[in-house]
Amino acid sequence: MQGLTPLTAPADLAGPWCNSDARASATLEAVSFVTPALERFFIRTVADCLPLAGNDAELERLCREFIHEEAEHTGAHRRLNSALLTYMKAPPPGLAAVEGLLEFVNRRLSLSTRVALVAALEHFTAVLSKSYLRSHGRWQFGCNYARDLFHQHALEEIDHRSVAFDLWLHRGGGSVPVRLAAIASILMVGAAYLGVATPWILHRKYGGSLAATLGGLLAKRQAPAGAGSTLKDLFRYVRRNYHPQHLIDDTSTEGKRP
Repeated sequence: MQGLTPLTAPADLAGPWCNSDARASATLEAVSFVTPALERFFIRTVADCLPLAGNDAELERLCREFIHEEAEHTGAHRRLNSALLTYMKAPPPGLAAVEGLLEFVNRRLSLSTRVALVAALEHFTAVLSKSYLRSHGRWQFGCNYARDLFHQHALEEIDHRSVAFDLWLHRGGGSVPVRLAAIASILMVGAAYLGVATPWILHRKYGGSLAATLGGLLAKRQAPAGAGSTLKDLFRYVRRNYHPQHLIDDTSTEGKRP
């Protein structure tokens, strides 16, 4: 992750820095806070699979590149999160619960189950990255560091979208019910976290005003472009013949700065 605009004063982040939309800004901040915990889970799980059994030097090389990229993402989001804490004063609620859940998974579940979860999570992030790259080119950003970070992170998620899935297949893969259970679990935990963290962050942005927070949460918004196709892409994962390489037309996600 190279060439990020230097992170400027935290005042850039205290208000609605994403497209003058406080709820969108709060949602991206909630995502940034949970990202390091997710990346640590990805790194630990993939690293525990190395060296790979069998003769697949190319997949092993891609796994090591994946680990390196995820470590870079962790560092970049930690810098953003440190700046966010200047106005938030504390991490959002729900973060500790997600971190604890991931620690439980690391300790108690088998490596095969963890790889299945990582593969599903990487599919989920690739789908969201595809949606983000389709939409954000029209947005205005009040924080250039955050703009560059989310843009580059989305591009890199698209670029390595197949690695965890191929690792899962290399280790034997799993049935359609396993895929469905993984996606359902991710949706439930993700919705619970964002449902708690985003309103809390929004409350901070509105200076503690409950009325403004409720207004920001309940304000009508136009559905994002391609929302239906995003949901369809998400559940394509449960198809027996699905592979992440088929998710993206690479010509539609060129790495252009917004």
